[in-house]
Amino acid sequence: MQAMLLAVARILLLLILGTRVSDGKATLLMERTLHKLADDYESLSAEALVLSPSVLSFPNSPIYVPVVKEVDVINPTRKPMRLSAVTMNRTEFQVSHLKDLKIPPRHLYRIPILFLPTEPGKIEADLSFKFPKGEKLLRARGAGSSNIFKLKSLSNITIHIDTQVVAPIRIYNPKKTLYLVKEVFTTEKFFHLSLPNVAPRNSKNKNQPSTSKLWEIRPKETKRIIDLNFHSKVPGIFVGYVHLKTEDSNMIIPVQINVLKESVAHRPARINFGILTFKRQVRGRVVELSNVGTAPVQIYGFEDIARHRCKSSLKMEWTHGMIIQPQSRISARALLQCDQDEAILSGSIRILTNKSNITIPYSGSVLQGTLAYSRNSVVFRIPPLKSKASSRSACGSSHLENSLVLTNRFSRTVSILNVSLEHRSFKLIMTSKATRGKALRPGEQWPLCKIRLKPVGEDRQASLISASLRVITNISTFNMPIRAFDGSFEVFDPAASAVKPLYVSGDDKRITTSSKLRKLAVSTGTMRFVVRNPNPVELRITHLKSSAASVRPRVILSPAAAKKLSSRKGGRTGANAGAASSSSAVIIPASTNATLLINLTEAHRLSKGASSSSSSVRVTMKAELPFFKEHPCPHVARPTRLSFPIRYAMVAGSVEWSPPVISFSQAYTKSAAAAAAAAASNPPPLPPRYTSSIFITNHYDTEIKLLSVSRSCDQAG
Repeated sequence: MQAMLLAVARILLLLILGTRVSDGKATLLMERTLHKLADDYESLSAEALVLSPSVLSFPNSPIYVPVVKEVDVINPTRKPMRLSAVTMNRTEFQVSHLKDLKIPPRHLYRIPILFLPTEPGKIEADLSFKFPKGEKLLRARGAGSSNIFKLKSLSNITIHIDTQVVAPIRIYNPKKTLYLVKEVFTTEKFFHLSLPNVAPRNSKNKNQPSTSKLWEIRPKETKRIIDLNFHSKVPGIFVGYVHLKTEDSNMIIPVQINVLKESVAHRPARINFGILTFKRQVRGRVVELSNVGTAPVQIYGFEDIARHRCKSSLKMEWTHGMIIQPQSRISARALLQCDQDEAILSGSIRILTNKSNITIPYSGSVLQGTLAYSRNSVVFRIPPLKSKASSRSACGSSHLENSLVLTNRFSRTVSILNVSLEHRSFKLIMTSKATRGKALRPGEQWPLCKIRLKPVGEDRQASLISASLRVITNISTFNMPIRAFDGSFEVFDPAASAVKPLYVSGDDKRITTSSKLRKLAVSTGTMRFVVRNPNPVELRITHLKSSAASVRPRVILSPAAAKKLSSRKGGRTGANAGAASSSSAVIIPASTNATLLINLTEAHRLSKGASSSSSSVRVTMKAELPFFKEHPCPHVARPTRLSFPIRYAMVAGSVEWSPPVISFSQAYTKSAAAAAAAAASNPPPLPPRYTSSIFITNHYDTEIKLLSVSRSCDQAG
C-alpha cells in the first residue's frame, strides 16, 4: 500500500512539474535524489558505477497512463564519478534531462524512469547510461493495454506550413455513474488549449453545454472536453504533452505535429530495405503519401537516384497519374532487386508531382546466405485425442518437443538479437541464457532453443496449427514457419454448393455433412469426388477399396499436381500418373487436391423396364505420411483412415444433340455497302467468321446441368 501511495505521489509530482523541451525533444520533468551509501555497503565492482536493478520491469499499464520506477546509479568507489547522459531507443520510456551529473564517492543517484505506453502489447527498450570511459545498458520492459476511456493519439498530425489545426480531445465514460474531468493542462508554448463552443451559465440554449457541465461525462457517453490549437509559419517537428487529471486517474497524451514546406508528406521518412539474403531477391516496402495541402496533387512518375554501382532494379507499384485529394492519403509499394551477391545499396526515390518533387532516401544491402535449420525441428504431428496408455508411456513427450539448431551460412558473423514465438499452442524454451547477443561465425552451429507443442484437450478442433518463430539478427529478420498437423485428409463433393467437406479422416473424426443421393446416368456410371491434402507434407494413399466388387474406386492427380510432384521427384511420377488400387499408391503433394473416381461396372446396369435403381457403397481409404514414416513413436508414424458411405441412383435416359455432324457456314461482319466502302480505302482484310448452332435434348426423367464444353480441334472458334 505504501509503495502504491509513493507511486501515485510521484505521478502527481510529474504532472505538477509538466514537461521540458530540449534539443527539439520534449521530456517529462522528474526529480532525482542523492543518497549516501551505508557504511557496510559492499559492491562486487569497486572500480565502476553500478546500476540497480539489472532489469527494469514495469507493470502492465493502460495506454497514456504513466508508471514511474527508479534506477539507482551507484558509485561504490572512493573518488567522484560522472554520468554524462541517459538515452533510450524507444519514446515510451522517458528520463529527466541529465548532463554531466557528478556522483560523490560512496553515494548513489536515484533516477526516476517513466513508462508511458502509446499502443497495446509488449514494449522493450535499452537505456544507455553514458560515462566518460564507456556506457552501461539497462534493459527496460513494459506492456500496454487498451485505454478504457478511448483516448485517441495526437502523434500523427502532419500539416502544410501556415495551416491552422484544431484537434479535439474526447473522453468516453465506461462507468455506470457520472465521471468528472478535473483538470487539463500543458506547459508547451507552441500550442494552446481551448474549450469547445460552450454556452454561458445563464444561456437558454439547451443544445449547447454550459461551462459548469462541460467536464461532467454521463455513463456510456463520449464527450469533447478540450481542443488543441496549433499554427506555425515555420517548418519542423513539434513535440509535447497534454496532461489530463480525472477523479480517479492521471493520463498523459503525447503530441507530435509535423509541419512541412511541401504539399505531400511521406511515411516512412527513410526507406530501409534491409539486407537481401540472395541474388535477385525482391524486397518490398510500403510508402504512404499524404496530401497535407488544400489543392489536389497529381503524381506523374518517379526517378531512381542511385548512389551505388550495383545493377539494381527499383520499381514503384501505383497507378500512373493518380490524384491525391486534399487531406487524403494513398499507399504505394517500392520494390528493390539486385543481381549481385554482395552490395551496399543507397540512393533516393524522386516522386514527380504537379506541385513539387518529393525525395525519399533509401538504403539496403545484399549479402548472400541464410540461417539454415532442419525441417524436422519445426514440424509436429498432433497426437490423437484418445491413445493407448502403453503407446503413450513408450513415447513419453519426446515427440512433442523439438530442438532447433541454427547454422550460419553467411560469409560474415551473425549476431542473434532477439528470438520470439507468440502462439498459445507452442512454448519456446531457450537452451542458454547467453542466446541474446550470441555471435555465430561463418559455418558455426548453435542450439538455439527447444520448441514444445503444448498438450491439447478434447475441445481442440483444428487439424492444422501454424505459427512463426521470429529470429532478429544484425543482418536480417528471419521468420521460420512452424507447423503442427494430425495428418487428416478431406473428401469434397464438387457438385455441392457448400465449401466444407463431406468427410474428414483422422482420429475419432467422422463428419457427414451431406448424404445427398447422387444420380448417375447408365452410360457414364462414374462419380467424382475431390480428395484434399491440407497437410504441409506429402500424403500417400496406400489402401483404397469399396464394399462392392462391382464398384472400383481410384485416385488420380490433376495435371498441375502431377507436374508439381514430377518436379520434386526429378521428372518421375510413377503410379501417380494413373489410377491407384489396393496394390498401388498415389502420392498427393502438400496442400494439393486429387480426384477420387468411383466407377460402376456392368453389374450395376438397370434391369429391363426399370427407370432408376438406388444403392449405396462404402469406400475405405488409408493413407500414411512419408515424412514421419521412420519416426520411432507410433503416435507420429501412425496412418490415417477414412471409411464413408456413398448413396447413388442409376437413372435411365440419354442426352441427344443435333445435328450429329456440325458444319459451319461463312458469315460476314459487314454489309455489302460497308464492305465496298472499306475496299475503296484499302483496309486490311478481315478474317471470316464461322457460326453454327447445336441443340441438346434431355431424355432423362430428371434435370441435367451442362458443366463444361471443350474442343479438340485447334481451328475451332
